[in-house]
Amino acid sequence: MTRFEIPLDIQNEIYSFVNYSSRNEFNLLDKYWNKRYTQFIKKINLIQKSYRKYRVPKSYLNGNKTRSYYFDPRLTYIHANNNKSSIILIRRYYLSKYPFNHLQNFPEYLANQSINSSDRTRQLNDYIIKMSSNNSRTIRHIKNFMDDNNITKKELSYYGW
Repeated sequence: MTRFEIPLDIQNEIYSFVNYSSRNEFNLLDKYWNKRYTQFIKKINLIQKSYRKYRVPKSYLNGNKTRSYYFDPRLTYIHANNNKSSIILIRRYYLSKYPFNHLQNFPEYLANQSINSSDRTRQLNDYIIKMSSNNSRTIRHIKNFMDDNNITKKELSYYGW
């Protein structure tokens, strides 16, 4: 009996149409599908590990010591002055943990503070005019506001919580 094998390019095309939740069942079909499935799982695990490693810890607002014997090295990484990744982590933390009703008003609150220079206030107000109204804002709008206006760690710590 001759065994019929489907060419790899066709198998790749078929694999792209398989639903993600069904891929674990398809790995039992043959070696090719099993190989593709294990590669897929390895990529997922790599992404999950990086998010676990670089997430802002829950103890961020409590300072670097939550208990007398516990020191979190991630907080030192976050508070490094010349670290581009740290501002991204802090913005993510604010977007996930900050109360949403305060987050919707955050752009106006930040623009109306007295510590800002007049140029910075004008820049923020120009961006706010282009944004949607407070009631229709989502976390995506606030994230874009923070990213586009390059909100710094100093501004977040001074005006935030």
